[in-house]
Amino acid sequence: MSISQNAQSFKSIATEPNTPEPPPAPEESEEVSSGDFARLIPSSISSRLAFHNLVSSFQDEDNSETYSWHQRYIHARKSLETLEDDDEESTGGEGVQMGPPTHIQSGYWRLNMELRPARPQFGWFIGRGRWQANSRDPHGAVDILLTSNATEPSVRGRHARFIHNLDSNRLLIQAEGTMRFNGEVLYKGERRELPKEPSILTFGIFEYKFSWVTIDQDLYRRQLDDLAEEVNHDNRPPLFMTPTPQSSEYLLDKYRIKGTFATGSSCIVCAATDMSGNPYAVKKIIAKNRRSRLNVDEEVRNLRKLTENCNSPPVSLDSLF
Repeated sequence: MSISQNAQSFKSIATEPNTPEPPPAPEESEEVSSGDFARLIPSSISSRLAFHNLVSSFQDEDNSETYSWHQRYIHARKSLETLEDDDEESTGGEGVQMGPPTHIQSGYWRLNMELRPARPQFGWFIGRGRWQANSRDPHGAVDILLTSNATEPSVRGRHARFIHNLDSNRLLIQAEGTMRFNGEVLYKGERRELPKEPSILTFGIFEYKFSWVTIDQDLYRRQLDDLAEEVNHDNRPPLFMTPTPQSSEYLLDKYRIKGTFATGSSCIVCAATDMSGNPYAVKKIIAKNRRSRLNVDEEVRNLRKLTENCNSPPVSLDSLF
């Protein structure tokens, strides 16, 4: 299978149908219709307790101005949640062992194209905030504030950020400090594309579940087009590159293979992205006999020659016999 970058000139020939779902409960219905495309949900005792303390801080009149920016991204549910006793160990800050069951505020952070980050070209910054006296940013230089404890030792002021790769419209998580993505350690500057399945993100002692929300793909694409225009990004992905991952996608080496958009007598062509969301076209060549295999090998050699003097990575091959 050969993989080449910038699959911009192809046209989509297929769409994936939406699967109907049962009607949600009233509060769930409000959440579904909110326009969010994804959410970050506290999933550990430490992160849930930090979320509770943060929402409680919002209700303090003395903090109303300090946290006015961050409240835009938070949804706190009306009903309290029971936080059961747990054996989770603390490493400092708000990650404390619990006593009797406690009722706490629950909810999540919203990712919504109508709720733009402070600096759209850099995405949504995540962390405990930079509140030093020399900070010029009135909201601590973060959009998604994880804790009201400005001295939490395990979380950086800016620990990570969500950012769209506008060449493919895919959402990425980028580490600004050491973090974990589905158990994999990411160091500063490393990026990963967020897949269809829920992902577990860990910042210091806090663990979260990232999950996608069903959203109209055409609306989401238009919003991303507006973002690209705002940040003067001219190259737009082809229509077959849906903004949110699909269940039919699969991994091949370090590439996420998407739907087929062209077929021929000896091959099929699929859209793909690498782990950083960069778009590629994948050509799967079917070698039915020795002669066709020789033709495949010749084509791969030619493709490698074409990519020797450009920025594209070497071509790889996965032939079917």
